[in-house]
Amino acid sequence: MLALHAFGLEESNLYAQAEEAGRRALAAEPRAPWAVHAVAHVMEMQGRYEDGAAWLRSHQPVWAEGNGFAGHLWWHKALFRLEALDYEGVLRLLDTHLSGSALQITLQRVDAASMLWRLHLLGEDVATRCQALLAGWTLDDTVAGHYAFNDVHAVLAMLGAGEVAHAESWVARCAQRALNPSDASRSNHLMAREVGLPLMRGLLALARGDADGAVDLIAPVRGTAARFGGSHAQRDLIDLTLLAAAALGGRRNLGRALLNERTMAKPVTPLTRHWIERLALPSQARA
Repeated sequence: MLALHAFGLEESNLYAQAEEAGRRALAAEPRAPWAVHAVAHVMEMQGRYEDGAAWLRSHQPVWAEGNGFAGHLWWHKALFRLEALDYEGVLRLLDTHLSGSALQITLQRVDAASMLWRLHLLGEDVATRCQALLAGWTLDDTVAGHYAFNDVHAVLAMLGAGEVAHAESWVARCAQRALNPSDASRSNHLMAREVGLPLMRGLLALARGDADGAVDLIAPVRGTAARFGGSHAQRDLIDLTLLAAAALGGRRNLGRALLNERTMAKPVTPLTRHWIERLALPSQARA
């Protein structure tokens, strides 16, 4: 319970309290993956990517196997490597822990799609890996439009694989179910209308080369994105996608505003510096 409380504190931006609670939970019960997870989130949000990698490595014997949370913590380890722009390290973790037979549950596929999309935004060729991810992912009418958060991540994998037509068909199926008032999964309707569908349509626009159109669709959901689930760290892919769209299109002012938020929240990391350079910010913003 203390570990879960620590995660709630982190998501409420109470980082010092969250880290203290997470460490206290681990002191009481060393085999508490949620506590390791909560402190990892604190370090991610504070830009402490080297501390985060060391934290997960030091506790790896108690979380790396034998529990359903291991895959997600491998994702966090890859997230720290990505913040350092260690592409080889990220791909090694993906290929070892978030691909093939290691993918047992949807959460792990969502994490894999999320990380592959982040690499795609940075210009890495992940098409083959995305195709392999999709090959083992059940994406049919029984799941389309059932949960907007998962629907969006399926689109990420499809677009990362270069399957734009597949993604367009998937979004249409999701919309049909999510917006059908007679459907049993009405709890998904609001999050699909307000976040999921605009975000997926924005991703499609970006894939078609309409970067400014992607910004028009995606930017308005930033303030309400928490409604469709995930953590701050997971939803950061929205801002990363907007940064990529701003760099490709004409909305540089939005990109600068996003980077200003980012540099106020945490130190400039190699990943942030990449986007500063992509958006060609003035030299004084590079400090």
